[in-house]
Amino acid sequence: MSFFREDPKTVFKELKRKDPREAFWGIFELASFVTTFVILGILNWRYICFLLLFWYFGHSLSYLNGYYRHYGGNPDEPIAWGVSTYCKLYNWTWFYNGYHAEHHFRPKVHWTQMQTLRDQITEQQRAAGVRVIKVPHALGFLEPDLAASERARELQSKPVG
Repeated sequence: MSFFREDPKTVFKELKRKDPREAFWGIFELASFVTTFVILGILNWRYICFLLLFWYFGHSLSYLNGYYRHYGGNPDEPIAWGVSTYCKLYNWTWFYNGYHAEHHFRPKVHWTQMQTLRDQITEQQRAAGVRVIKVPHALGFLEPDLAASERARELQSKPVG
């Protein structure tokens, strides 16, 4: 249900409270999007049915990727909020997207400097228990130690006695 998790009214109310100009452009963008699809639907409804299927599928894959960028992260430790993967091909083709724990720890660091940042904070990450997976995030469900690492984290968080 993550695709439908946001209520646009709530999002725009919160945005309007923070920055009315940004809220205007957000509403404008949403209205333009809906208007475009209504016009396309009138012109050719079959195209809309075809397009919506792939649009939904693409967003679902994007959410899956985001899910595994955080699954197993530690929300109580800023250095361990994200989950990293250091697959060279993945990072080279996706602008070092795999350095996700590093990104959460220092979000202003440019993607070209992520490897250097990791080299500087490796010991801190190890001490904080940053989760590292072997596969790219979108394939996180293939990670062999997925269930074992989650059970270990649950056991660590349970009080003794």
